[in-house]
Amino acid sequence: MMTSLKLQIDIKCESYTDKYLDPQTEFFKVLKSINGLSYTILPFEDDSKDIETDLVEKGQTRILTPEIKYEATGTPYNRAKDIIEVFKKFLDRIISSEHLIIIDYYMFTDDNENMKYSDFITQIFSKHLKKLQKVTFVTSKKKYKKHTEKAIYDSFLNVKSQLKLETKFSDLFHDRLWLCGKRGLFVGASFNGLGKKYCLIDYVDKNDIMDIKTYLLKEGLIKI
Repeated sequence: MMTSLKLQIDIKCESYTDKYLDPQTEFFKVLKSINGLSYTILPFEDDSKDIETDLVEKGQTRILTPEIKYEATGTPYNRAKDIIEVFKKFLDRIISSEHLIIIDYYMFTDDNENMKYSDFITQIFSKHLKKLQKVTFVTSKKKYKKHTEKAIYDSFLNVKSQLKLETKFSDLFHDRLWLCGKRGLFVGASFNGLGKKYCLIDYVDKNDIMDIKTYLLKEGLIKI
């Protein structure tokens, strides 16, 4: 398969009157005058068909939105520290306000290793907790365990003692979403499932974030 490097090079060419001379000829004269430079002229491959195919198969949002390129997939073979580092990089891009909303149905579920579980979650957010003033957890009351909530609260407050934490209950949200300002993440697994099964991590469209926050406000789960 042929590959090509496309360059735009601006070279001042002397005016010419000879109809057999043109800027391209002048350009090659300049190249030849550069000591030690070697070059090869390769055939140009028109990739417009590839662009058309991508637009049809992937859609214009995927092609035109740079953030889409940063999606990731968690696997059962990831080590905890690898998962933590991946999420830190995602959080670098979404922490854009002082209020983080974490929607996770199983956020405070019972866990046989509560301290390890809370430490794992805190390590994901530790770098960014210092930038936040408030964290709201939206979770299911059916799966809620007070001791798990306390372990996570205590661990977060050890990082930033003035951080405001609150828990709201709702069974209306299935997906795991982390929202901050006008940015957000979709996470395919709850915290207790990360590293156990394959899951997708991706950015949430800004319009979808506005819709989700409208629902949260309507249900009284957050305040303006």
